[in-house]
Amino acid sequence: MSQIAQNFQLNLEILKRCRNQMSLSQDDVRSKIRKLIVRVEQYRDLLLELRQDIDDPVHPFSLPNLLNINQEKKTASIVRKWLSIDDTLDFTELKSHLEQKSIFVFLTSKYKGWSHVDNRAFRGLSMTHEVMPIIIMNDLDSRKAQSFTLIHELCHLIRGDTNIDGENTADSKIEKWCDKLAGEILMPASSSIWEYLTDTNLSEIKKLAKRFKVSPYAVLVRLRQLKKIDQQTYLSCESKLKQEYEDQRKKLQNKSGGLARNRTREIKKQFGNTFVNAVLSAWRNQEITLHKATKLLGLKRPQQFLELEDN
Repeated sequence: MSQIAQNFQLNLEILKRCRNQMSLSQDDVRSKIRKLIVRVEQYRDLLLELRQDIDDPVHPFSLPNLLNINQEKKTASIVRKWLSIDDTLDFTELKSHLEQKSIFVFLTSKYKGWSHVDNRAFRGLSMTHEVMPIIIMNDLDSRKAQSFTLIHELCHLIRGDTNIDGENTADSKIEKWCDKLAGEILMPASSSIWEYLTDTNLSEIKKLAKRFKVSPYAVLVRLRQLKKIDQQTYLSCESKLKQEYEDQRKKLQNKSGGLARNRTREIKKQFGNTFVNAVLSAWRNQEITLHKATKLLGLKRPQQFLELEDN
């Protein structure tokens, strides 16, 4: 059995619990995610091969010593130090910090194709590996929402879990643990930003979200975790946010046209700098041809690949 097949067998159970909230049938959803997982696993293996070919091998994934794993404040402090986070960071910055720790972060496409999956099927997905674990992010979510999902999936890797975020999980205790740890990493209880909270209405929560560079919903959940709001306030704000989300979804569905597609920028965002730079280095070192380099990144024209060198 190939390594990809072995990895897939290990990860198959997460597909059995995948949420069915789309117009597609449950089997269609599972099939779509299955193909996505296999394809991203292939890209990960390819990245490891390219890094080996250019004499830049990837070392085993190593986490900091987390003896206090049940104490989220201490654990979050250790993780923040491990990631070199000393301030609030946006999604792109957080993604870069995780890539520097040899985590392969892949974003699905906003456009129709093999990597396009509705975000109601999943928001984030993590797969453990001794070398270069994987986090797949659904790019249909907003950047600020992705920040929390990204760190939530990192928390699953810390536990050694393989997980889909957005499913009806069988172990809510694990999900709550990951939520609390992600909240403490992104929005520490000791942060001075909480001093800006003058009221618990939705408007003030949104202002706080901008300061933490996360979604209003992430702040709302964190406020409940810290017992800064009661359940009634939480449910009221949650209902309003859900309505805003649905209104925005309908607005986007009815919107025609849009910005022109920038494939080179999209590729760098989707595959990440680590993968793109490895392909560029392999091409410069004549390990692969221009045609193969173009094909590896899913580009149609060599000129598109050459444009990556200028950006």
